Amino acid sequence: MTHSWGRKARYILFVSLMPLLVHLQAGMLAPCLPAILAEFHISPDKHALAGFFVSVYALGMGLGAMVMGAVSQVWGRKGTGDFARVAFAACTWACSIAGGGVTLVVYRFVAGVFGACVVAGAPGVLEDLFVGRRRTGVLAVYTCFQVLALGMGTFYGAAMEGKMGWRQMFWVHGFVATVLAVIVLVDLRETYGPVLLERRAARLRRDEGNELLRSRLDTRRTAGEAIHQNLRAPFRLLGNPACGGFAALAGAADGCLYVALVTMDEIMRRAFGDSIRRWFLLGFPVGCVLGLLVALVADYSSEFPSRSRFLVRLAFSTLTVVAGLLMYGWAPERDVESTASLLVNGFLGIGAGCTYIGWRIRQAATRTFVDNSPSALTVITAVKGVVAAGLVPYSMVLYGVLGLGWGSTILALSLIMVNSCVAPFLRKDEFPVWRS
Repeated sequence: MTHSWGRKARYILFVSLMPLLVHLQAGMLAPCLPAILAEFHISPDKHALAGFFVSVYALGMGLGAMVMGAVSQVWGRKGTGDFARVAFAACTWACSIAGGGVTLVVYRFVAGVFGACVVAGAPGVLEDLFVGRRRTGVLAVYTCFQVLALGMGTFYGAAMEGKMGWRQMFWVHGFVATVLAVIVLVDLRETYGPVLLERRAARLRRDEGNELLRSRLDTRRTAGEAIHQNLRAPFRLLGNPACGGFAALAGAADGCLYVALVTMDEIMRRAFGDSIRRWFLLGFPVGCVLGLLVALVADYSSEFPSRSRFLVRLAFSTLTVVAGLLMYGWAPERDVESTASLLVNGFLGIGAGCTYIGWRIRQAATRTFVDNSPSALTVITAVKGVVAAGLVPYSMVLYGVLGLGWGSTILALSLIMVNSCVAPFLRKDEFPVWRS
């Protein structure tokens, strides 16, 4: 369907704003953990439980992506997207009235599930509206804003927590999400090609009385059969070595990022107090912006062939994240001054920005699994959520036992090990194209 530029601009704006809220909510709860633990009478020594309040959101996002990928191909982008946006707003409201720790965890998990549906559906709408280089540019800008929103989550949470409680913060988010959901519900039209063709074929069958008219993309399957097959496809790819390698790379990078998001505010609180700690948290989002600029310049200036270029990017991103983790862990142990702490957070943000938060890995997976790229991307997103949900509580326990320095060192060594095991396989296979 052809849309005017004015309608496209509205679609880009409103479809992209809701994922910004979803990513902001991922890290904004971390600065509020002490208040939540005190209100629900949970011991601060239970590090794993405190981290799970944040990481359960990532787990929900991983599982929600699998559901969204299966359903949107049957019922279209608008129906599933509208339901997900309304449900996400409702779950955000529910988080503001949670009566206990278990209730808050459940609401956060469900909000992550529907938030993943929102995030997964937005790129699909943008892909439907643009083609060629315009599509690549729009998706790159969209991804950059999502990375920045994820990096701003902790700073935003610390700023809001200083002015209002964590319940009021969820209330504000729920109100904004509700307004955006209503606007998109009224203004957005269906953009998914197969669904549009099927609706047109159904209209022609009704008007002309010819039951033989079918869409050329019609698979002759019922909705239940199509959803069942779409749900099975990611599990079939889960055992594929290439898909597993991509998922391991993305999961390790995102897991380390979530560890930093959860622990960063508490470290700054102990070092500088409640009054000025939030300003030192700005180093991370600023570093994300610088890392994104470095990655974009490297993309357009490199003369390496595409496969070798991916491995060079992977090595550079890994080394940057590892260096950021080591500096992040050992700087507080050595009682460095405030300027150095700001630079440490910025360097960790550069590492996060250089990885595009898995964007490059998604690009490589799309080129490798041509026809099965939606299922491959679903597997990668699901593994990222599961790894982040498990790594954050584990790292909290690790930091409690070994301290921040040695705990970050073990995480950095684990990241190097994962990349060292996966990269030779990718180089050997030369990114084979999997079409079956």
